[in-house]
Amino acid sequence: MKSAIIVGAGQSNRFGQDKLSIDLWGATVLERSIDLFRGLCDQIIVVTATGQESWQGVEVVKGGNTRQQSVLAGLCVAKGEVVAIHDGARPFASKALVATLLEQCTTFGCAIPFVDCKDTAYLDDKPIDRSKLKLVQTPQVFLKSQLLDCLENAHGQTDESTLYFEKFGSLNFVKGEQSNGKITTKEDLPIFKSGVGYDIHKFKTGRGITLGGVKIDCDKSFVAHSDGDVVLHALMDAILSCCNQKDIGHLFPNNDLTYLDVASSKLLKKVTDILQKMKGEVLSVSLAIIAQTPHLAPYVDQMKQTIASFLNVQPCHIGITATTAEGIGEIGQDKAVAVHAHVLCCFAR
Repeated sequence: MKSAIIVGAGQSNRFGQDKLSIDLWGATVLERSIDLFRGLCDQIIVVTATGQESWQGVEVVKGGNTRQQSVLAGLCVAKGEVVAIHDGARPFASKALVATLLEQCTTFGCAIPFVDCKDTAYLDDKPIDRSKLKLVQTPQVFLKSQLLDCLENAHGQTDESTLYFEKFGSLNFVKGEQSNGKITTKEDLPIFKSGVGYDIHKFKTGRGITLGGVKIDCDKSFVAHSDGDVVLHALMDAILSCCNQKDIGHLFPNNDLTYLDVASSKLLKKVTDILQKMKGEVLSVSLAIIAQTPHLAPYVDQMKQTIASFLNVQPCHIGITATTAEGIGEIGQDKAVAVHAHVLCCFAR
């Protein structure tokens, strides 16, 4: 059995108001944190300052004056042998990360998510090697019996991984998610932007095309300066739109021999580098491919996997539909392929 304990008994002093009650697209911050564990944990426990709130399918207990006291209050009613401890102010983690951490704990005894430090770091006034730094997140998952042992001698540690390390001397680290940030101040609330892209390429006689990074054997190729991957071209324009940048025609002009016959996946890497420099990341992608031929259904799943790997997201966040033009226009006459792309991106403030 698996239990989740969501800690939400803090005072939100640095935020200036109750941050857990802020609305995020129709649900509060705390409700979104709760939803991460629905269907993955058998029991969900929320620790609040009053213990009087209620949510469907959730047990609510009153917390203490410290984090350790609040976690212990949750553990006292937890029925699972495996327990996930999560900050109520981290609503942006994915269910895929939660599932991985629960599985890792079952195998290795604990699971601690982390991300790398991307900025130059100093300790006091001296620079340190950031490659050795791990920035720890939640949910942190433990065996209940071991976490109870750790809490016996707790004295102000900032999270449970520190307690566990002091008791057992090692931790099982698991790669976390950059998007899984904690809301501490109002600057931590992200900015979301959507972008739309469109592209179309004509066919010519050839020996195959590339769509969404996937090579498709056929008797056609694209009339294009690069490899003509119309799916990635529309996707790049959608991302650049989110970044308030000019389109790929300006970024990769067709009179520049550098980009002659280049793989569009290499151009996409340049676009995602721009996104990263702007402290943004792709959350989801929707693509509509309009082509009379070739028949694309056998390739859609591979396209999803490939595009997901390019963008460092889960394939479930890539939506692709493929349709025909019902014989209408140049696409319907099998002379071209067009793609509409919609992207949702998240930017740190």
